[in-house]
Amino acid sequence: STWGVENGIQNCYPVGYGTVVTFGGSHYITLDGNSFFFAGSSSYILIQITEKYTQKVIFSTVVEHEKADNGSSIEITSVVIYLHGNTIVLERGKKWQAKVEDEFYNLPFSKNNGELQINQEGNNIIVQYS
Repeated sequence: STWGVENGIQNCYPVGYGTVVTFGGSHYITLDGNSFFFAGSSSYILIQITEKYTQKVIFSTVVEHEKADNGSSIEITSVVIYLHGNTIVLERGKKWQAKVEDEFYNLPFSKNNGELQINQEGNNIIVQYS
C-alpha cells in the first residue's frame, strides 16, 4: 500500500492484491510466489503491515500449528487475522463460523454497515474490509 490522496481524502491505499496459499498443514506459497515449509508446533506471522510512523499494526495474519492427533504430522489449528482493530479467528473444524472479538458468528458475517465482511465460498473463507 502507499500513502496518497483520493477524492480529497489522505489515507493508505492498496497498490495491489495478493494471495497466500497453504496446503498439507504446513506448506505455504507466499504473496511473492516463494514456497515454505514450517515443521514445528508454533505460531507464524505470514504477513504484517504497520502504520508508517507509529508502527501500529494495521493488518496481520498469524497461523497457529500444533501436532496432529496422530502425533506424526503438523496441522493448522487456527488463523488469526488482525484487521484495522478487529480480531478475527478462523478455527479448524468450525465450518461456516468465525470468531470476531472472542464471539463466534455464523457466516456470512457483516460489521459496521458492511465495512468488515466475512463469507464462505466452498472451502474458502473470504475476509473483506473497506
